[in-house]
Amino acid sequence: MKKRSNRGFTLVEMLVVMGLIGLLLALMTGALKYVQSTAWQARSQELVSNVATALTVYIQREGTWPDEILSSGGVVNNEVCKVLQQARLLDVTTVINTNGVVSINQNSPERFGLLSPWGQRLVRQNPKMQASLGALPSDTQMVRHMLQFRVDTTLDGKIDSEDAQLGAILGNASVIRASAIVWACGPNGKEDGNTGAKKSRENRQSWGGGEK
Repeated sequence: MKKRSNRGFTLVEMLVVMGLIGLLLALMTGALKYVQSTAWQARSQELVSNVATALTVYIQREGTWPDEILSSGGVVNNEVCKVLQQARLLDVTTVINTNGVVSINQNSPERFGLLSPWGQRLVRQNPKMQASLGALPSDTQMVRHMLQFRVDTTLDGKIDSEDAQLGAILGNASVIRASAIVWACGPNGKEDGNTGAKKSRENRQSWGGGEK
C-alpha cells in the first residue's frame, strides 16, 4: 500500500506561480490602459468634430461671429458653449433656463467649457475643481485640456498661420480652407506641433490637410 504524499509547494514553485500571476496582471493592466486610451481618443475626436461642425453651421446661418466667440481667446470656454447650446448646435449642458433666466449650470461638467477626456479626468481627480463654482479655472493645466479653435474672422473661407500658436499647429500647411478649425491636446496637454518634436498621436484635429 502506497503512502499518501504530504509534500507541499516548494519556495521555488511558489515564486514561479507568483511571477506568472504578476506577469498576467501586468499584461491585463496594459491592455486596459490601451482600451481606455483608444476610447478617449475616439471621444476627443468626436468632440472636436462636433464643435467644428457647430461653428461652421453657425457662421453659415448667422453670417457673423458673436463677441463671445471672438473674445474667447480661441478656447471653447463656457461662453462659447453657451452660444452654441442656445443656437441648438451643440449638445451640452453649460447653461440652464429657469423661467426665462439663463445661467451657468454649476452641476454640469461643461460649466468650465468643453474639456477633453483627459481634462475631465483632471477635474474628477481634483476635489477643489469639482467643488469650484468659478466659470474658468485659473489652473493653466486645465486650460490646456480645453478644446481650442480658430475661426475665419475675415469671412474669406480660409484660416492662415499668421497666429504664432496656429503656425505650430498647422506645421507645413499655411492655409486651411475652412470657416473654423478645432483641435484638442492629448494627455500631456501640449500641442506638440507638426514641427520639431513628433506630434502626439493622442492629439485630435478637425482638418485633414492644408495648403502651403
